[in-house]
Amino acid sequence: MLSCKQDRRVEKIKENIVKTEVDTLTVYNNVLNDLIENRLYYRYLGRKWELLFLDLTRNKIDSTAYLKGINTLKDEVVKNDSLKGILYVDGVFDGYKEEIRLLDLAKDNSFDLEEVKLQIKKKNFYAVNSFKSNFVKFKKLRNPDSDKRKDEFEVGGISFSKIVFNEGKDLGIMYFSFVCGEKCGEGSLALIKKVNGKWKVEEINALWKI
Repeated sequence: MLSCKQDRRVEKIKENIVKTEVDTLTVYNNVLNDLIENRLYYRYLGRKWELLFLDLTRNKIDSTAYLKGINTLKDEVVKNDSLKGILYVDGVFDGYKEEIRLLDLAKDNSFDLEEVKLQIKKKNFYAVNSFKSNFVKFKKLRNPDSDKRKDEFEVGGISFSKIVFNEGKDLGIMYFSFVCGEKCGEGSLALIKKVNGKWKVEEINALWKI
């Protein structure tokens, strides 16, 4: 009888372990695609988006027409690989080493502040070909012009740290930086959240912008 109870306890422990395991690569891919689609200035939509934005700023179209145009461009990019720009992933990036002052994200969600500071100073070790996207082509950041076709455009360059998760494994914090030109880019802490089985960016706390 005691043995049966022990067996049930062991099974319960195993179930809890399975529930709290996190497929970190899936998290990175979910978050990267959310960032690309919604947070990185629509750079992945290319020149057509720039023209659409100009029409908006010049009052040639209203916000409703602008958003409709954005969704049309998204559909075109998803369906046609030749329209996808290149997002370079910095494989040399070795974490964010500066002192972190803006840790409101961690404080508000009961993260271990020291653990957050430690993890965002570390790099992730996934190869570039591990990342998948419907919106861009990922390439390793080395000589950007060496393997780019004439008809391809650059979305920018991105780097990101390791992720620290909360105890429930439904929230996480990571650092990412995105550079899209001499006067275009940011480095931010991202609070990420698991929603309906998929990881999304819940909040961003900018550490620097250009």
